[in-house]
Amino acid sequence: MSPYRTDPLRSGRHPFQLFVLFLAWLVSLPTLFGAAPTPGSINATLPAWLAFSWSVALAAGAGIALVGVFLLNRPIGIILEQLGLGIFGIASVVYTAAALKSLGLAALQPAGIVAGFGAACLWRYFQLQGVLNRAQAEQKRRDDRG
Repeated sequence: MSPYRTDPLRSGRHPFQLFVLFLAWLVSLPTLFGAAPTPGSINATLPAWLAFSWSVALAAGAGIALVGVFLLNRPIGIILEQLGLGIFGIASVVYTAAALKSLGLAALQPAGIVAGFGAACLWRYFQLQGVLNRAQAEQKRRDDRG
């Protein structure tokens, strides 16, 4: 059986999640260090403050989530992973809305992909809350038994 199913406290280490978070963090760096948006990109059509905010949210969200995934203290790690995924997910929804407002249907394909990743992050956020709730309930049962 997969270790991701048998140990829900380790489930954030799924390779797909790790790759997406790492790549999101990596692609946010050029804008954070002052690189201008590529001409013709969605970022080039957005106000500079919004494009920069998007990069900050990507870097922070993905970075915090990755730290949480690898933190040895799993309950704290899951909370950090949740925080990072929440930042990433909300920022993705805002970016999608801004891209569609700025470019209309021309932004549908790239904005749809970003929205999909954002929705997956938010879905995972709530899954992790379930993991924490089950762990807390199990701890309470153990404490009640003495």
